[in-house]
This record gives sequence, C-alpha cells and structure tokens, in this order.
Amino acid sequence: DYPRLEKVRYLMLFQASVGLAYVDLWQFDLSKVEEVNGVYIYQNKRQKTGVEFCAVILQDGLDILKKYNNTLPMLSNQKYNQYLKEIGVLGNIKTPLTTHLLRRTYATLLLNSGVNISVVSKMLGHLQIAITQKAYAKTTSDFVITEIKNRVVA
Repeated sequence: DYPRLEKVRYLMLFQASVGLAYVDLWQFDLSKVEEVNGVYIYQNKRQKTGVEFCAVILQDGLDILKKYNNTLPMLSNQKYNQYLKEIGVLGNIKTPLTTHLLRRTYATLLLNSGVNISVVSKMLGHLQIAITQKAYAKTTSDFVITEIKNRVVA
C-alpha cells in the first residue's frame, strides 16, 4: 500500500491524457477548457516557447478532473520525478518514467489512433511538424501491421 503515490498515479494519467509538459501542467488553468461538440479542448500557450496549443483532454483526464473537483493533485517537479522513479521500481518498469514520457505517450496514442501528425503537432504546441515527427512519431509494430492489413492487403 502506497497511498502517497495515488495522486502521482492520477497526475501521470492526467498528463498522458492531455499531453502537457510539466511546467504547463503546473500552470493548468481550468478556465481555458472549453467543451466543443462533446470534446473538451484545453487551449493555452506553452510556457517554454510561448507557442499556442489546442489539446484535447481524453476521457481519463476528464475523469481525474472530476475526481479532484476540477483541480489537479500537483507536486513539485522534484517530488514528482522522485515518485515517478519509485513507481517505476515498484512496478518493475524498465523504461524510466519521466514527465516527458507521459507527453510522448499522449502523442503516440493519438498518432497510432490515426490522428494526422499536423493536428498532433498543434495539440502539442510545436512550431514545426518536423519536431513532432522527430520526437513523437513512434508507431508500434501492431499499428503498422493493422494499417497495412486495412489499407493495402484488404
């Protein structure tokens, strides 16, 4: 039992459900969330670059906001990273858990779901699609096989 890690778990899941960098997560502002045709959009500017982004909050993220009464269980960057490492050890996870990995998870999930890379780039607040392609366009072999079966072999 690790109740102190529960909010870290939810924060991780939220971050992977909206794709925010840690500094943007820290400054999350609920007033910038808008519902459009049943889709919840978070629009803001990236703290690091000042570039505008328009991220969709996936259902898990919405559930977490509801659980915490529209706030986030924030921790300092130092504590968050410390707890991420601890969760990795406890879960016997070989890939180091980092806040950037959670951002990459969001992007990869969207890309593997067929969302156009230019849309994902805008959602992440990248100035150029090339940044998204280089850093986030990690597709799984299962997705490649599915795409080929659905588009070429079918």
